[in-house]
Amino acid sequence: AAAAVSRFTLLGVIGGGDKAGAALIGISGKSPRAVAVGGEVEPGVTLLDTAFDRALLRERGARVALRMARQPRAETAAIQSVPAAVAPPLAVGGQPPVLQEEGPR
Repeated sequence: AAAAVSRFTLLGVIGGGDKAGAALIGISGKSPRAVAVGGEVEPGVTLLDTAFDRALLRERGARVALRMARQPRAETAAIQSVPAAVAPPLAVGGQPPVLQEEGPR
């Protein structure tokens, strides 16, 4: 089962439990696959259960627990990516300022 841990990467979980839910699992660097609980990740490997940040597989009778990698805190990343506020332009010659929308970011 040790080889299975290095071969599978848990990228996401939808729902949870042993009767519902799905997991997004990468296998040996290939494109990830969405697998429903009870479904086969690959021949001989079944997704048994999902929870908030983990999935439980069965491979050849052995249970293999996968955990999602820790991500940076979303609040910190969001704060760092928000541009500073810009003061609106002042009216010149008695005309109100014309605000232009910025294009997509």
